[in-house]
Amino acid sequence: MTFNNFKIKSGSSSNNGGAIYIGPGNNVNINKVWFEDNTAISGGALFISATSEVEIIDSVLVGNAAAEQGGAITTYSDTEIKQTTIYENLNLNNEEQEAIYVGYDSVGNNSRLTLRNSTVFDNDVTAIYAVDADVFIRNSTIANHNLGYGVLVEPDITFPELNIRNSVFNKNKIGCSHGVVDLGVDNWNISSDLSCLSSGGTNLTEDPKLTTLKVDTDNWHRYYRPGFFSPVVDSAHPSAPGPGIGCEAEDQRGVVRAQDGDHDGIARCDRGAIELLDDVIFYDSYDIAF
Repeated sequence: MTFNNFKIKSGSSSNNGGAIYIGPGNNVNINKVWFEDNTAISGGALFISATSEVEIIDSVLVGNAAAEQGGAITTYSDTEIKQTTIYENLNLNNEEQEAIYVGYDSVGNNSRLTLRNSTVFDNDVTAIYAVDADVFIRNSTIANHNLGYGVLVEPDITFPELNIRNSVFNKNKIGCSHGVVDLGVDNWNISSDLSCLSSGGTNLTEDPKLTTLKVDTDNWHRYYRPGFFSPVVDSAHPSAPGPGIGCEAEDQRGVVRAQDGDHDGIARCDRGAIELLDDVIFYDSYDIAF
């Protein structure tokens, strides 16, 4: 099943999935769909039942709300989110008040969230909250959840894995409790906050020096790019882009990685969702922040 190239606004459900409810055992592709102001008990925009496989690509989730779980998305399945913007979603529960909730699949045991080349910012309190579910984050930027967490993974029945690589965390906390974070593989990240990422040998705990919020030429995605002198630039894993431990082959906007953003003659990927172009003359209308 495929949802392609449209907008869903102001949908409402008295149960789950204000815009789309995905039942068990489905294979679903969501490509370039805008979800806005949808409401539900769980999964303000999307509710994904156990034993499904879902891919969300080049989409936007903004202003959705849930009463209990997942202001934007609730998933109990294997879910991959790529090149997507998730912001200003609201959760009315009294717990982590997350935009994305990942729950335990007691049927097929395939509950997992993978976030690639995406920007998640300015949600209610927490960006991603997972219980008994693995979370993998690659080349993404998570920002401005300073009342809660950028990502929090907690065990209950199982001990899930939190694996973060080549990503940027700005003004959020990162949950490190219960020993679920594998610092042996979590590296080449940067966080503005004192967090578990500071324990990894290639992780940096400092201001990533991101610019103000940008909007792409199609008025579709919102994102933060690194400033010219940001420690994010040309500092991701040195391996060539592609599958494995290196960075993603393209950034959130489809810009090819790697660019020589610091002009040292060596092209290397940037950390986070956005790659700084090597040609920065008149970039973003004279924006020279940082």
